[in-house]
Amino acid sequence: MNASSIHDGCRLKFDDDQKLLITMGDSARGSLAQDGQSLNGKVLRIERTGDIPEDNPFPNSPVFTLGHRNPQGVDIRP
Repeated sequence: MNASSIHDGCRLKFDDDQKLLITMGDSARGSLAQDGQSLNGKVLRIERTGDIPEDNPFPNSPVFTLGHRNPQGVDIRP
């Protein structure tokens, strides 16, 4: 993961299944949001224990969604 003085937006929220969602900014490096080897520009989803949920879209990865610039919030849509 790369750090920067901007686009590090990190928000935390437990979803309805008690999985932790973590938003990660792209560190002002837009290409990282699509880079499968980087956690930047992603929303991560993990168990309370830190384990990776079996139903995440990318096997054995905490990545839940990708392609984000600088997420400044997270909410669960009913």
